[in-house]
Amino acid sequence: MMHDCVRVNGTGGTFDWKHKEQTPRGYLIVQEQMRREEEEKSWVTDPLIVEQNRQESARYREEWLDRLERQEKVAERRMQQRKIRRESMARIKQLRRQKTRRIKRQTAIPPSTSMSGPVFADGCWRFGLFSMRELPPLF
Repeated sequence: MMHDCVRVNGTGGTFDWKHKEQTPRGYLIVQEQMRREEEEKSWVTDPLIVEQNRQESARYREEWLDRLERQEKVAERRMQQRKIRRESMARIKQLRRQKTRRIKRQTAIPPSTSMSGPVFADGCWRFGLFSMRELPPLF
C-alpha cells in the first residue's frame, strides 16, 4: 500500500510528514511516472502501434470466441448424450415393464373344474386306501 505522504527526517531528531513530491526520491518517482504516461500516450497516437494493438485485440477476441464456441459445443454434446441416455433408460424401463406384463399374461391358468388327482377339493381321498374319507394325519 503506497501512501501519498512519507516521513522525512526533520530538525531535532523528529519526523515530519511531507508529500512525496516534496522529497527528492519522491520527485524522481513522480517524474518517471509522468514520463511513462506521456510515452504511452505517444504510443496510442502512433498508427503502427495502434494497428498492431487492434490486430492483437482482434486475434485475442477471435481466440476467445473460438474457445467459447468450443465450450458451447462440448456442453451441447454433453446435453445430447444425457438426453439420449435418459431416453434409452426410459425405453429399457418400458420394455422391462412390457416383458413382465407379457409373462404374467402368458402364464397358464390352472383348470379349476376338473380334478384328476386322488384328492377331492374338500381334502378327502378319492381312491381311499383308508376307510376314512379324510387325509391321513401326516398331511
